[in-house]
Amino acid sequence: MLRPADRPQFVERLGRVARIEEADVAGQQHEAGVLLMRATPGYLIRRAQQVHTTLWSATVSEVTGPQYAVLAAVVRLGTADQSGIGEAASLDSSSTADVVARPSAGGWLTKETAPDDRRRMRIKLTTPGRAALHRSAGPVEAVQSQVLAPLKRDERAEFIGKASLSGNAAPDVRKSSPLGTTSTSRTCGMSSGGTSRCGPRPE
Repeated sequence: MLRPADRPQFVERLGRVARIEEADVAGQQHEAGVLLMRATPGYLIRRAQQVHTTLWSATVSEVTGPQYAVLAAVVRLGTADQSGIGEAASLDSSSTADVVARPSAGGWLTKETAPDDRRRMRIKLTTPGRAALHRSAGPVEAVQSQVLAPLKRDERAEFIGKASLSGNAAPDVRKSSPLGTTSTSRTCGMSSGGTSRCGPRPE
């Protein structure tokens, strides 16, 4: 969990990552008795996610963000069941089923019955799947660099560390909360006015 003394700096940097200048939430801002969303951490997190989605769509051609997370999780886990993959990729159960189905249909993942429980499927990466993951590694790394581009180089590692602290302090909400749900069929961009535009995600 972030210390109170660290929060203003973290949110200011989050604002830069979200491409919003002067993100001051040290004292939450109100107008006509209403909390201004533009000055809240939750709003900045959503904007930062929109930035990431826009950059990913423009840079990574073979896989969506959730698909890459699933493939990377399978590499790390070896052979795993769907629940374990979802937990490693930070996806809820319904999203995991959909995301796993797409690479499986493309021959990147295979499913086999677990020897200790025939009702449970074990999933592993195929050779084509590993090749696709390796091809995407460079573009995915480029996206992360672009996301953090507004920060100075000496600020980036500290920002990621504090973002991890903030995320790890949250309860496990993957099963029931939108925080655990990642869209696999839509892509969002941002207008100059800060509103999002969503449309079909090319798979």
